[in-house]
Amino acid sequence: RGMLNLKSCRSLEIELMVPPNVSVNSTPEAGNQYKAYVKQLSKARISPYTEDELKALVSVSGNHRKDGGEDEIQASIDDRFNLTIDFVKARKLLLYNPDEGGGGIKMYSVRDYTLENAIALHIDKINQGNLAEKMYAEAKKLAGKRSLRGKAIRLLKLALKYKPSLVEEAEDKLGKKLSDENGWAEIIKQGRDDYEKEKQQEEARKKMLEEMKKKKK
Repeated sequence: RGMLNLKSCRSLEIELMVPPNVSVNSTPEAGNQYKAYVKQLSKARISPYTEDELKALVSVSGNHRKDGGEDEIQASIDDRFNLTIDFVKARKLLLYNPDEGGGGIKMYSVRDYTLENAIALHIDKINQGNLAEKMYAEAKKLAGKRSLRGKAIRLLKLALKYKPSLVEEAEDKLGKKLSDENGWAEIIKQGRDDYEKEKQQEEARKKMLEEMKKKKK
């Protein structure tokens, strides 16, 4: 009683070496994901990123996780005793199950989700940018009526959250009408801070792309 017996162990070193363009026993495959992404953006008449551009994007922007935490490794076991290990920073998902004899651990699949992570991030950025443009346009309309300027401020705050690059135009075009409203200064300051971070990420992405090109030569 009160004791744990180790029946088996496994080195994850090899599994973690699976490259981003290979998915072992995993669907959909990275190539098919990229084709679907290109098709989706082509229909919307938006230029898709290359695979290298996507990888650079997710590398400088962090992980795209709707429900994830900040832990580097997350693990869970389902009712069939399947063990799923998520290496968050490496963006690799591993699935294991004890062998029938109970003396070992069988690997079912390894998935590098870097590409799908990047695709989701890029699509979200596009959608958020479109939403921000609509909110900003509405904020400009409301700013013309004194009784609706409070609502205009709230819309502007959301617009700059989703697309910080609008901050310069907002300050120039809406400053005269909204600068006396409560929260204006804080919204503009936050927008400028976020825009500066966005520009730094873009510079980091460009540098990473240059490094990728050099490695391929």
